[in-house]
Amino acid sequence: MPRFATGFASTVCPAEAMNPRGRRLILITSIATVLLFAGRDLVGFLADRWWAASVSPEVAATSSHLWWMRLLLQFGSGLIGAAWLGMHAVIVARSIATVQVQHQVGGVAVRELVPQRSLVLSSGGMGAFFGGVIGWSVAIRRDAAALAWHGVHYGVTDPVLGVDLGVYVAQLPAWEQALQFTAVLIGLALVVVGLSYWTIGAFAREGRRVTIHPYARRHIGSLMASVGLVLGWGYLLAPYHLAIDQARWLSPPALETRIVAAHVVVGVAIAVSALTLRWAFVGRHTLVLASWGVMLATVVVERFLVPAFVAGEVVTASHTGYARDLADRLYGIVRVTPVGGGGTRSGPGIPDRWDREALIRQSRRRGEHPLLVVPGPAHSAAWLVVGQPSDTAGTLTVSRFVADSVSPDGAAVPGAPPEAFPGVTILPMAEGWSRAPAGIRAGHVLRRAALAWARQAPGMLALDDSATVDWHLDPVERVTSIMPTVEWRLTGFTVHGSQPTWVLNGFAVVRGVPHGTRSRFGGQAVDGVAPAIVAAIGARSGTVEAWLDPAADSLGRALGSLHRPFVRLDEPPPGEVLDALGYSVGWFDAQLVALQSATGDRLLADEGVPMGADALVSAEGPAVQVLLERPEPDGGVTMLTGVRHAHLPRVEVVRLDPALPTALGSVSAAWRSSAGFTQVDDSLRASGDTLIAGPLRWAVEDGHLTVWRSYGSLGRRGPARLLWTGVASSLGIDGGRPGAVRWGGEHPTEGLLETTPEFEEFGRLESARSWLMRADSALVRGDLTAFGRAWEALRGILRDTTRE
Repeated sequence: MPRFATGFASTVCPAEAMNPRGRRLILITSIATVLLFAGRDLVGFLADRWWAASVSPEVAATSSHLWWMRLLLQFGSGLIGAAWLGMHAVIVARSIATVQVQHQVGGVAVRELVPQRSLVLSSGGMGAFFGGVIGWSVAIRRDAAALAWHGVHYGVTDPVLGVDLGVYVAQLPAWEQALQFTAVLIGLALVVVGLSYWTIGAFAREGRRVTIHPYARRHIGSLMASVGLVLGWGYLLAPYHLAIDQARWLSPPALETRIVAAHVVVGVAIAVSALTLRWAFVGRHTLVLASWGVMLATVVVERFLVPAFVAGEVVTASHTGYARDLADRLYGIVRVTPVGGGGTRSGPGIPDRWDREALIRQSRRRGEHPLLVVPGPAHSAAWLVVGQPSDTAGTLTVSRFVADSVSPDGAAVPGAPPEAFPGVTILPMAEGWSRAPAGIRAGHVLRRAALAWARQAPGMLALDDSATVDWHLDPVERVTSIMPTVEWRLTGFTVHGSQPTWVLNGFAVVRGVPHGTRSRFGGQAVDGVAPAIVAAIGARSGTVEAWLDPAADSLGRALGSLHRPFVRLDEPPPGEVLDALGYSVGWFDAQLVALQSATGDRLLADEGVPMGADALVSAEGPAVQVLLERPEPDGGVTMLTGVRHAHLPRVEVVRLDPALPTALGSVSAAWRSSAGFTQVDDSLRASGDTLIAGPLRWAVEDGHLTVWRSYGSLGRRGPARLLWTGVASSLGIDGGRPGAVRWGGEHPTEGLLETTPEFEEFGRLESARSWLMRADSALVRGDLTAFGRAWEALRGILRDTTRE
């Protein structure tokens, strides 16, 4: 074996730094560092294990399974990294014939040889240590590996590459992480080995020619060949990324050209690796330089020249029938069009006069802190307000307010006396830890120390042995800590098994599929969101139960299978849990983007401001509703209602006559200009309060569209109340005190304002005048946000007027 001789000056490895005391200090520091990191992971595992066992045996089994899976992946990756870098460090160290260090003996510099055994062991040990750390840190993530192992099958073939969409969702992320892991280890080994050989003199320059020692050339050449294979691996995955990023914009021939170019680079990378390996053994520098020059030129052509030539082929392919069907599948959209007829009803079916904000204001005026305000369980026709009295800790009060019920003075009327639930520990937005009747026993001092370290809570050290503690007290945080791969939303409240229970819906998120419709969910860009898991958390005991959502798709079922036995796959959720599940507004917003992309519709504007989706009480249970209109004049209006029918989510689509909906700005202006509204508004302003508008509601019955809106006080002086309700339909417009207003066909048309074109123009002018006054007032007080909002609304009104 060829050897290199080298020496190091005393400044590089001084003998004084290697005395026994220094070695002991280095050893103690290294052990302390390892124990610090290992101890943090150990106490974290123990604390999570104890916590999971206190929640339920199923949660404990699932948490242990996931923790061991993560440990196995990281330990295996660290072992591979340690063996890889340690091996290369040993190869370099064995190539060195002598290493000399010098130290002072009686003022004379004396050189000593370092034994090769010590050199090999120290180099291999350092390489293994750093390789293990790097391998541990860049290991394949547990969730990606588990999902790839389980697999996802949609039964939908990608038209670009001809593979099932499950490959993009499950396998591709794991392949990318494996590629990243391999690239980091090979790249790091090449840099370390190259610098090492450069330091010991394996590279020399003879005139204009650079010579490399054969031993070093074979070692470095093998690593460079591995780099070429990694590049080929990366370009082998490039077609998947092209399908994801370019399928919506490139025509099929242009996309096929890009994919062929990527395959060419794969072939070139394999050839370059073979030529580099040949150079490693024959030593012809021109061979390696020419091959890598071709590789660089090929990459430049693929990255820059080919996209420039196919740029003229760019099309907008996101509205094809395949893309629409794919969006429906990935967003869980089930369209239902009610059949027309004399008794057809679409929408809430009851005049829901309340909304979340109005009930929150009323709850606060009653001395409660509102925690959750949602439409009640199915067929209850009521809102559910879950609050916590400010003077009673650990107690929940649950009030049900009938959707169309209101007292003569406008106050919310509970359908029954509020129900109180004492001894509650699991609350929305609860932070930190607390002593709880059901939790982890503090135990002896070492156990308390482990809990305090894991939770970063020194206060746990002061607990007595018999105390029990709990954390993850927020329902969403509690279930997320068990199943972090799912996006959770708190959607309802019910009594399950005689215990107050929070109901949550978990959504499976899809990112990166060809022809996907991009939307946002939870602040992140997604290509699909579908319900996967239903969870129920006991507000007293903290016990967590989970079931597969009846509407779960292939990804949802895969995620449920990975989290068994926590998720009960073979057992349907209880009826009371499903009744309280509701329809998530955030999910409906994500679906709305897909629906708009498919039809080209836009949100209908109310006085120039686009109306967003809003929750309401319907005859079938909790629902979400929105109106869309086509951008062209008289293009029609579509009413979308998201509701769970027989516990399965669906989107009801109803096409409406655009005559009334497009005049919503006129209707709102007519309500505000009526004598009854002006009287209520002036009286409230005189008392120092403010009248604010609730969301618009609408419904279709017997072919007639009815639109209504409730106006209530802000609650600055006295309790917040509903004081006025405006109603409009194809029969006319009316308004009055709650309970006295005339609805749709309940009264003849006498005395109702008709929506003539002149009235619509009057309404727009009144609305524009109102927003102009708001903009002027905001500008005077320096509120640029309010000014911008008013200005945008004014522009919307004028734009609509110009279009018509």
